[in-house]
Amino acid sequence: MAARWSHPSLRINLAIYIVCKFVFTSVAVGCPISCGMFTPVFLIGAAVGRLYGELLNDLTPIDMMITAGGYAVVGAAAMAAGVTRTVSTAVIVFELTGQLNHMLPVLVAVLIATGVGNACNASIYDT
Repeated sequence: MAARWSHPSLRINLAIYIVCKFVFTSVAVGCPISCGMFTPVFLIGAAVGRLYGELLNDLTPIDMMITAGGYAVVGAAAMAAGVTRTVSTAVIVFELTGQLNHMLPVLVAVLIATGVGNACNASIYDT
């Protein structure tokens, strides 16, 4: 039993975190109380991006090293932009990270998420 606790699986922990955070955020937003929406959605996007980066790292050859943290940054920006329908999320991510080497993927993901979100339904702030 101690062996399982000493070597936890990052992928399983991320998947559990994503599901729990999504359910708890949905409950909090649905309740008639004031709560923040941006930070929980930002965290869900970062976790989904990190999980995608880790799975992609497992599927690629060993000589190709993939930085899963870059996918977490792009996922966080895209998820927050898709929910809030603001392109300024990209600027917030650039200010938070202080790195501009992820500028193109973040901008493309934010624009696609905003476009798909606008095509599907109204913003969370408009409902």
